[in-house]
Amino acid sequence: MRASARIGMSHGTPAKPGEGCGKAGTHFLDTLCSTSYLTRDRGLGD
Repeated sequence: MRASARIGMSHGTPAKPGEGCGKAGTHFLDTLCSTSYLTRDRGLGD
C-alpha cells in the first residue's frame, strides 16, 4: 500500500487532461495523473 499527500490540492480525483489523462471537471482536478501512478506502481504501465 502506498500513501501520498498533495499540499494545497482540493478534495477530488486528480486528472491531467494535458497529458491525455482524464477530463477536468467537478471533483476531477487538473493536477496530476493519479492513474499513471497506480498503474506504474503495479507494473501495468510504462
